[in-house]
Amino acid sequence: MEEFNEVKNIDDLYEYMITEVPDGISNMGKLDIIGYDGTNQPTKIVYDYGNGEEKILTEKDVIGIMELFKDNSLR
Repeated sequence: MEEFNEVKNIDDLYEYMITEVPDGISNMGKLDIIGYDGTNQPTKIVYDYGNGEEKILTEKDVIGIMELFKDNSLR
């Protein structure tokens, strides 16, 4: 989940979600890490720009699945 990826159908979404990134964790696995920050406690969800900056997407513990597939760098 390093960069924005457009998916056009459910098959593309499935392939993207099961893809492993260089650290060996699938994109689906990263969602679990994002949602619980490794502590199993609900947390805020942020967009990490990759340069030390981040933007809070929500401070609630819920985010819609469609929010994950928007280009949040523009928010």
